[in-house]
Amino acid sequence: MSIEFQRKGRIGNNLFQYFISRVLSDIYQLNFKYNFYSPVLDFTPNIVYGNNYNDTIIINDTNIYQAIDNKDQFKNKNFIIEGYFQDSLFYNNRHDKIKSY
Repeated sequence: MSIEFQRKGRIGNNLFQYFISRVLSDIYQLNFKYNFYSPVLDFTPNIVYGNNYNDTIIINDTNIYQAIDNKDQFKNKNFIIEGYFQDSLFYNNRHDKIKSY
């Protein structure tokens, strides 16, 4: 299974999208590889694009809470991350992990 995100906005928004993608990839053990070059931050993380979209769910600002809290409902799915995800609830208890990314 894999995860990818649709870049929306500029670099600040893209960072939130990247971080929530990494959080979900850790929770669900998803493949995560992507060339996300930022000329502002000189920053290149990795995300994998899946090629099987039969079991794909778009995760947005509305259903992200369910995706984090209800792992059984979303397991064995490919994720497309599409939103802004700027709620501190996603990040506060993962501060050290996010810094390691």
